[in-house]
Amino acid sequence: EMGVNISNLSETINIQFTNVNTVRDVKNFQNNLLLDTIRVQIFLLLITCQCSHLTFFAILMVRNKNITSEAVKILMNLFVALFFLNLCFLVNESIAKLKVSAACVAMAAALHYSMLATFTWFFMQALHLYFNYKENVFYLCLVIPALFVIGLLASNNYGNMEIYDDNGTSVSMCWITDSTLHMGVNIGYYGIVFIFTLTIFLVAVVQITKFASKADNRDKVSTKKRLFSLLGLFCLLGIGWGFAFFSYGPLLLPSFYIFTILNSFQGKPGTESERLQFQTK
Repeated sequence: EMGVNISNLSETINIQFTNVNTVRDVKNFQNNLLLDTIRVQIFLLLITCQCSHLTFFAILMVRNKNITSEAVKILMNLFVALFFLNLCFLVNESIAKLKVSAACVAMAAALHYSMLATFTWFFMQALHLYFNYKENVFYLCLVIPALFVIGLLASNNYGNMEIYDDNGTSVSMCWITDSTLHMGVNIGYYGIVFIFTLTIFLVAVVQITKFASKADNRDKVSTKKRLFSLLGLFCLLGIGWGFAFFSYGPLLLPSFYIFTILNSFQGKPGTESERLQFQTK
């Protein structure tokens, strides 16, 4: 990780473990440590490791020692899906103004696919975050949105539509022309994702709260940092999209503002989510 090999230290680094089951844990140390450079001393319930090099000692305390790059891949794919979603949305009106049917259908399909892909990656991020799911889900994340898009293309439900505001002003947009179909496919699809991600988020909050209450003063994280971490997780899982459910009646304008502000934080790096993943374990 650091690009250098730190070994043959002139003074050993001593790491002590207290109140342990010596028989069980000595076997674990013997199976996991490089004993040619680490000396293990046992005295009563105290284990002292004298290390002449640096390595990833924290992995010894993790149940699953197979650390993969799955989480990074999920975050990168989520980033790509969000990028194309925003890009398609920004150029959508320009394509619609061209009044070229084929171009508008292609733009609507691309926008719809990137949105469904974003929802799917929210789901997979939550699945991996709490359950440490390691199966290769990338194929499904590409295929599931494609099935919806292909179905709508085959039924000729993409095209140019006009959106009007209260003042009678209208804008053209390439999108799903059937509003009922839009509600069923998009709102219904995200509704399933929302229920799952919100459940994982609430479980994570409970687990982190229990973790914080059991930690001693040295390990306690400030309330401010914990709140920001949870906010990062909230945005990362796309729960902020749920405010679209309230975009009706008097809540229409406030929900739009909250939706826009919260979802602008979805570019936050995944370091906080990975730390929260460790805590929820």
